[in-house]
Amino acid sequence: MVPLFVSLWNKMLYATLLFRLRLLNVHDSTIPIDEPGVIVIQIDGLGHDVLVQTMKRGAAPFLRSLIRRNRYTFGSYFCGVPSITTAVEAELIFGKSDQIPAYSWFHRKLGRFIRGDTAGQAKLLEETMFAGVTHPLIKNGSGIASAYSGRATMTNISPQSQAEKSQLHRYVRLRMLLVPLLNPFRFWRMILVLAGSVIVMIVQAIKNKSKTLFWDEFWTLVIRLFLCDLAVAIAVNDLWRKTPALFINLSLVDKVSHTHGIRNRIVSQSIRLIDLYCKKLYDSARVAKRKYQYIVLSDHGQSPGIPFETITGETLPQLVNRGIGDDGPKTLLTYGNEDTLAQNKTSDTIFALPSSSIAHLYFSRWLPDQATRETIEKYFPNLIPTLMTHPGIGWIMVKNNDGTTTLLAQNNASATFQKGAISSVHGKPINLPDAKLLLSALARLSTCDNNGDLVLFGGKYGNAWASFEPYIGTHGSFTGEMVKPFLLTNDPKLSTLLTNGASYRDLFKRIREMRGKKSDIA
Repeated sequence: MVPLFVSLWNKMLYATLLFRLRLLNVHDSTIPIDEPGVIVIQIDGLGHDVLVQTMKRGAAPFLRSLIRRNRYTFGSYFCGVPSITTAVEAELIFGKSDQIPAYSWFHRKLGRFIRGDTAGQAKLLEETMFAGVTHPLIKNGSGIASAYSGRATMTNISPQSQAEKSQLHRYVRLRMLLVPLLNPFRFWRMILVLAGSVIVMIVQAIKNKSKTLFWDEFWTLVIRLFLCDLAVAIAVNDLWRKTPALFINLSLVDKVSHTHGIRNRIVSQSIRLIDLYCKKLYDSARVAKRKYQYIVLSDHGQSPGIPFETITGETLPQLVNRGIGDDGPKTLLTYGNEDTLAQNKTSDTIFALPSSSIAHLYFSRWLPDQATRETIEKYFPNLIPTLMTHPGIGWIMVKNNDGTTTLLAQNNASATFQKGAISSVHGKPINLPDAKLLLSALARLSTCDNNGDLVLFGGKYGNAWASFEPYIGTHGSFTGEMVKPFLLTNDPKLSTLLTNGASYRDLFKRIREMRGKKSDIA
């Protein structure tokens, strides 16, 4: 009787789903059903070591079962520099990311700031930087909560879709958002969970006499219940629609870790919830009419962080201004704000663009060109020495007149890069076992035309890494857990690459190949 009841219940749910899809005029994919599909679940900001520890505590039972029972290969990989979502996703979806130096940066050819989560700017990157890519991962597929649209045509929930000017076009793009809301069971379940949790949070806030605690927990819960839940619901619908490729970014862990730190209890709770979502998507992919390859990965990890200004009480702009002197340009902290650029581009300004543990400094007097070390030292001789003496700055990258790039480190150590390769090393600029790998990654970053005139990397202070944004969990730089995300797969070729320590570019290339030869995706 029980199996019969379950079968009837599933048929009823499927029937209501089809009804909702037809009601909103949402149709199936036209890609032939015999072509293989791929579903990539990205758990934003979840490092390999943190997930391993979470599995040991039993907080990620489904992902653990994939490894133990289903023989999925699980391992870490080096995500490159910068360890930023927009750079790693660009490599995964488009196969190129060399001109993305941070989350917030200045595009020298376009003459404007770029920030990863700004709709119009993300759309602009796809129209320029990735215009020549003919086979992005999710072309003719679906991208849900991704940094880029990737030319997804089934479902496109990205900054680019938010930038659509036509209200009708925007509705057509985002009508899949309405599908879960037409499910009264899901809607009321979310409301009941939210209401019950808010009562508990109010009691906790009263006990701790902290309004901040309440609002932090409240907004975390809103993200947890609505954004991730909604994204997974839409992804399940797309599996039923036979979408040939689906990429879904679950950003809860990243957001919670920034606020509370990677070892906080609420991070473990967030991973437990994400684990349930992964199971839901796995089960849906198994019964879908198209055969799917199922992959779970993260884009980067996070390391324990300490906000920069709490180290000495001096903010980054104050530090730069001290190194410049009273008669020099003033430093302005900005996060890719175009109004800031428009108001200050005619004045003598230093724009400081922080991205977690990496920050780029751009001198307006030389934009759009890049200043060299010799030029900076000529006009501001005390700037680089002042920056290097701060305990929150571990390294500085700067271009030289001869076309090489120098990485300055503590104790007068340095490395020189030329044409994307290590040219020379003096002392121990990176005193870690994987120093050669990290220096090679920085050599590649040195070829980016959009780097700041000075590129600052947060140093280690105590047991944490300095963050130029007010984060307790940080990434963006090139050391520690932040550059060691994970990948989980049962694809033989991808498993071999992972176990052999292949580069993330080779790993991502294999994922893009999974669409099959019949597809127009390479």
